[in-house]
Amino acid sequence: MRTKIGIMLVGILGLAVIVGLSWAQSVPQLINYQGRLTNTAGQPPVDGSTVDMTFAFWNSSADIPTTILYLTVFQKNVVVTKGLYNVLIGSGTITPVTESTLAAVFQKHNDVWMGVMVDAGPEMTPRSRIASVPYALSVDLGAIYTMAAADPDHDHDGYLSPLVGGNDCNDNNDMINPGISEQCYDGVDNDCNGLIDSNDPACCTDADNDLFFLQTGCGIEEDCNDHDPAVYPNAPELCDGIDNQCPGDLGYGEIDEGCMALIPAGCFNMGDAFAEGSPDELPVHNVCITAPFYLDYHQVTNEQYAACVSASACTPPSHTDSSTRASYYGNPTYSDFPVIHVDWNQATAYCAWAGKHLPTEAQWEYAARGGLSGKRYPWGDSISGTNANYFDSGDPWDNDTSRVKYYAVNGFGLYDMVGNTYEWVNDWYSFTYYSTRPNPDNNPTGPASGTERVNRGGSWSFGTGYMRVALRSSYQPIYGLSDQSFRCAKD
Repeated sequence: MRTKIGIMLVGILGLAVIVGLSWAQSVPQLINYQGRLTNTAGQPPVDGSTVDMTFAFWNSSADIPTTILYLTVFQKNVVVTKGLYNVLIGSGTITPVTESTLAAVFQKHNDVWMGVMVDAGPEMTPRSRIASVPYALSVDLGAIYTMAAADPDHDHDGYLSPLVGGNDCNDNNDMINPGISEQCYDGVDNDCNGLIDSNDPACCTDADNDLFFLQTGCGIEEDCNDHDPAVYPNAPELCDGIDNQCPGDLGYGEIDEGCMALIPAGCFNMGDAFAEGSPDELPVHNVCITAPFYLDYHQVTNEQYAACVSASACTPPSHTDSSTRASYYGNPTYSDFPVIHVDWNQATAYCAWAGKHLPTEAQWEYAARGGLSGKRYPWGDSISGTNANYFDSGDPWDNDTSRVKYYAVNGFGLYDMVGNTYEWVNDWYSFTYYSTRPNPDNNPTGPASGTERVNRGGSWSFGTGYMRVALRSSYQPIYGLSDQSFRCAKD
């Protein structure tokens, strides 16, 4: 209904036209509009009720062939208190028609009329002439309120309009009411709690209280696992047997990548209890590691070593191939395979860069035994191709390196303590070292000097006899071979 406002009010507004002409050149973008919402008996709705209001700006007071709609402004959740509301028109959503801003409307046009519609109702109030800004105009929306009283649940969703004391914030949409769950990211306050989308707690789920939410827009990044506080974007690996990171993170898809196992303090019998190896593995003697230490779960991978090279703290391996592969180091296919062709000095440099060190020979054997006593291998006394990567073991990468963590762990949670590659340790090598040590011996660190460094663990290039946990080997520290890698320790 678009009808001209009463004669008395029109006359009053007409006096303001001259003022409006001079003011129109500097009109602000907002209009302070004060309105009154009552029924025909003059009764206001319940205090705190909210309504959605649409303000339409025209060139005329009535529907005539030349009428022009300049623009509309949608103001959401306007609060009504004691029947009164106050709106800064223009702070809402502007829908341009023939003009794009309120300022343009009043700068270009001297005769501007405004109508108001409540909650997308079927009728608009009579247009009132706007001649100066800021301008306070009291409009009686009794007709609209009367309609609500006659049809208190217009959308038939079981919730009444606030105009009759109900709590339905939109009585024209049955999918918007206090009983509806917030539909996140649709730009609508679906549950009538005054909060929209990511501002609504219903859209920001953080069940594990790690301050990362399942939904977009609730935090810096989305949580990929809202049931475990240790799993979130860019989380550190915690060596807890799960992948703590999320898709897109560096290292995602790797479980306990770069983590270390805590090796408890303890004593063990070091050497060949079966007397089936070399004399340098004898005599068997009792060794005590008097303090717990950490050891890498697996051999240092190509990817891990490349990070050190990129940081200019390590030099590249001497070769980039492997026994059966022309391209190995630097090839993404083998990023989680052990780095090879690195000498003792390169291994030492990597561990130092990582804040670690090479383990002593005693630490290595103690950890390799995994808490077992007097056994031939880290898992027991027998061996098959399901236990380790040795020559002709039948693994998917037979007679070359295998992916780290392919085989089962030992009692301390360590992978590939025998097989796959030999591992550099910190000690100088001496054939007679065991025979020179006291029994028991605490924390031995090897000879004070020598020409070769100790290698432990056997490799893919040797048979089962080289998989024995007591096996000792050595090599000159300036050379790195295709079956030689390392892992780091930390106190």
